[in-house]
Amino acid sequence: MAENGEVPQRIRSHHYHETPDRATFGLRSRFQQLAEARRARKISNAAITADLSGVGDLAWRELTSDDLPALVALVADVEDVENPPFRTTESEIAELFAPGYSTACIGGFDGDNLLAYGFVRIPDFDAPFEVATLSGTSHPKLRDGSIERDLLGWQLDAAKSLIARRQRGVPSYIQIHVDENQTGSHELLQEFGFVTHGVVTQMRRSLNDDMPKVDLPSHVRIEPWTEELHDAVKKVHHLAFEQAGSGGDVSQKEWARARERFVPEWSFVAVDRSSDRARIAGYVLAARWDEDWAALGWSEGYLEAIGVLEEWRSQGVAKSLLVKSMKAMKEDGMEYAGLDADDQNPTGAQHIFGMLGFEPTHSTTQYVLPL
Repeated sequence: MAENGEVPQRIRSHHYHETPDRATFGLRSRFQQLAEARRARKISNAAITADLSGVGDLAWRELTSDDLPALVALVADVEDVENPPFRTTESEIAELFAPGYSTACIGGFDGDNLLAYGFVRIPDFDAPFEVATLSGTSHPKLRDGSIERDLLGWQLDAAKSLIARRQRGVPSYIQIHVDENQTGSHELLQEFGFVTHGVVTQMRRSLNDDMPKVDLPSHVRIEPWTEELHDAVKKVHHLAFEQAGSGGDVSQKEWARARERFVPEWSFVAVDRSSDRARIAGYVLAARWDEDWAALGWSEGYLEAIGVLEEWRSQGVAKSLLVKSMKAMKEDGMEYAGLDADDQNPTGAQHIFGMLGFEPTHSTTQYVLPL
């Protein structure tokens, strides 16, 4: 997140995982500038040559949306043991079955109990590359390394099968996101040839600390969010990302997801009133994820997205928007403000966050395997 229209992103899941759709504007990476999915495909597991028969003494089969309760239960068990600084919601897990993706998936059962699963998903959109994202986990009581290795092998085979069947003939990649405390997963991925592509750091700032005073040009004002500004802010978001070379195309579906936990009282726009025709210079969108607070150990307002157009950059607009949002969060009783920062951001955003008092709390690594 910075004055180039960067969007912070909550990376939330377990073991090795797919960035959930609450991070609606995509991973800050050239591999994931997603547009509206237009079609859905699913390959039969029969097309995958890797065999999980007998692995972990589990019964392996393809998963369907009917297995959602079992998936939710498994993820809850994993997160209770690993205690990450978030809790994955049922709606986020249900996104694994969402249309608009070429998908392969499998689950390992002990009776009716799901104890391991793996997904491979490729968004169905036209781009100069293909990205297959892997997600999965196994129950903590089963973790001896063998299931994870065999399941990852199945997923790699499934990803290659999906990409081959799509017949797009463009550069292809497999990606996985891994939490910092999953040391075994990091080592396993490196053994399979994955390389680190980037790190996203979760950061927080106490709202009890003094807020810095930021100077703004006299003709720029920070004003409250109103629904009447929605369409204009969306256009500014597109343009800010386009100007930054980050790909500004965000679908209506993705934009709507960005606002699922949107808090208008914490969200603001920067308006240039130097002429009779007011112009939006930038915006900040904030959200709240109450279900995370028990795991975090504090209440938190989340800085979902910020964008500043080129003409108004380096004038304190982004800092002013952030400070205004954080003050509103504090007035509502929040203890901290949170955001995610990408180490690949060329704008020096993490330096800005440091100046505003944000400190790192957790990190997630993106691994990539070129095919």
